[in-house]
Amino acid sequence: MTIGLPDNRDHKTRTVQANMAAVRNEEGLKRGVITLLRDISRERELDLMKTEFISTAAHELRTPLTSVIGFSEVLLKQGGFNEQQMEFLTIIHKKAEVLGKIVEDLLDLARVDSGQIIRLKKDWANIGSILERCVSDYRRACTDHHFKTVLPDETVSMLVDDRKLFQVMENLLSNAVKFSPSGSTVQITCQPMETEVHIAVSDQGIGMNPDQITRIFDKFYRVDASNTAREGLGLGMGIVRGIVEAHQGRIWVNSKPERGTTISFTLPRSTQE
Repeated sequence: MTIGLPDNRDHKTRTVQANMAAVRNEEGLKRGVITLLRDISRERELDLMKTEFISTAAHELRTPLTSVIGFSEVLLKQGGFNEQQMEFLTIIHKKAEVLGKIVEDLLDLARVDSGQIIRLKKDWANIGSILERCVSDYRRACTDHHFKTVLPDETVSMLVDDRKLFQVMENLLSNAVKFSPSGSTVQITCQPMETEVHIAVSDQGIGMNPDQITRIFDKFYRVDASNTAREGLGLGMGIVRGIVEAHQGRIWVNSKPERGTTISFTLPRSTQE
C-alpha cells in the first residue's frame, strides 16, 4: 500500500510505502500486525521524470515519423524506381511503421503511468470477428506455427474499441509466436458468459517462472534479456493490461517453465457505455 503524507519541513508531500504482515503466536493465532514504512518519495519523483521524458520524446518523434511514413508510401505508389530502389524504399517504409507503433506504445504507456486511462473509442462490434481477423493475419504471416480458434457460433456483440482490442490480440499472438518453437500450436479461445466474455491465448513455448509472471506487466521488462533475445522493448504487456483495464476488464497469466503460457482476460458485457 502506498500513501501520501504532508511534510511540513519542505512543504512537499512524501510518498510512503507500507508493508503489513500478521504476527502469530506459537499456536498460529494472530496476536497483532507489524507494519514496515519506507519512504519512496525519491523513487516516485524519478518515475514521474521518466514518464514525462518518455511522453515528450514520443510526441517529438511522432511528427517526423508521420512524414517519413507518408512520403515513403506516396513514393511507393508513384513507382518509377528500379528494383533495388523499390526494395530499399519498402524497407524504409516498413521500418518507419514499426517505429511508429513503438512511439504509439510509448504514448499509451505514458498515459497509464500518469494515472490516465487509455482513451477508447467504443462502438458495437462482433468479438468473434475481431479475433478471427487478427488470427487470419498471423496465419498468413507465421506459416511455421499452427493457430487453433475456439470461438462461439453465435454473434457476440459488445461495446468495445475494436482497434485497441485488435492491438491487445496482436501483442498476445506476437509473444506466443516469439516464445514458442516452430511447428507448435497457438490456441485462441473466446467463451461468452452471463456478465463478461473470457478470452485466452495459449502457447506451447518456453513458459515462465513465478518471478517472471509477477513482472510480466512491468514496463520495459523482457522475459529474455540476453543478447540472443527476441526483438522488442518490453512495452507490450503493460499496454495490454492498460487497454483491458480501460475496458473495465481483468487480465492474468498462467505459466510454467517449458510448459507454455496462457494469458487470459475478460471484457464486461454491457448494454451501455
